[in-house]
Amino acid sequence: MRTLSAELLGLIVVFQPLFTKPSWENAKVLLLGVLLARGKRTVTACLRVVGLGDEEHFQNYHRVLNRAKWSAPDAARILLGLIILIFAAGLQKIIVLAGDDTIERRRGKKIKQLGCYRDPVRSSQKHIIKCFGLKWVSLAVMIKLPWAARPWALQDTEIARQDNRQEEVRGHRPYTAAAQDGCRYSDDHDSVDASLDAGTGEGLGG
Repeated sequence: MRTLSAELLGLIVVFQPLFTKPSWENAKVLLLGVLLARGKRTVTACLRVVGLGDEEHFQNYHRVLNRAKWSAPDAARILLGLIILIFAAGLQKIIVLAGDDTIERRRGKKIKQLGCYRDPVRSSQKHIIKCFGLKWVSLAVMIKLPWAARPWALQDTEIARQDNRQEEVRGHRPYTAAAQDGCRYSDDHDSVDASLDAGTGEGLGG
C-alpha cells in the first residue's frame, strides 16, 4: 500500500487533533487517494489507487465522511491559515477571498436545507427555469503565483445554505452574511478584500 511522504505528513499533522486515531489513519489514506486518483475521486477510486481495492472493511473509509465526528469548519480554518502562510503571506500584501454559490441538484424528503432555486445554466433573461437542490457557498483564496498570468483560486471551504429569503423567514442569517464570517483575517497584511461572483449581484464587504 502506498503511504504519504514525510514532507506531506509534516504539513497535514495540524489537522490530526480534529480526528480520533482510527479516523485519522483512514483520513490519511483517503487524502493520498485524492491526490493520486484520476477522474471522479470517489472513496472506491481512492482506495483502488493506493492499493486497497480488495479491502474487506472498506466501509470504515466511507464512515470518515458520513459518521465520524470531526469539525469541517475547524478544518477549514486550519486550511485557510496554511494557504495564507504558505502561498499568500510572502507573495502579496492584500489577501483576496473570492466567494461564489452553486447548486447541487438533489431531491428527497430527508435532505436538509433543500430548496428551489433558479437554474443558472438553463435559464435565460426571458425564461426562468427552477430546480430543487442544495445551494453551496464556496470561499477561495486568490493567489498570484510568479509563473502564472492569472490568479489561482485555492478553495478553502463550502457551506450549504438556503437563499436569503428562505433564511430570513426561518430566522437565520442570509448565506452572504454567513460567508462573510469566513472573510476575517488580520495579521501583518494591509487589508482583506472579499467579494462574491459578479453574477450573484451581492458582495461580502471588506
